[in-house]
Amino acid sequence: MATKVWMYFTWFFYAVPLIHSMVVHCLFFINSALLIYHFYRSVTNDPGYLSPTRNQQIEVTYTISEDSG
Repeated sequence: MATKVWMYFTWFFYAVPLIHSMVVHCLFFINSALLIYHFYRSVTNDPGYLSPTRNQQIEVTYTISEDSG
């Protein structure tokens, strides 16, 4: 989030006075909107999980029991 704040600060205070092309400004805001959308989706979506197989569970159990004893 802090990176996006600095990106907007830099854009409005340094780039806007130097860039006079409306196309560049439109592309920036389209890109910015997509960035915010995908950031929101990545924060709110369930990350999911991988189910271990039975053999993997047994291997982890043996490894933990050998390390603790």
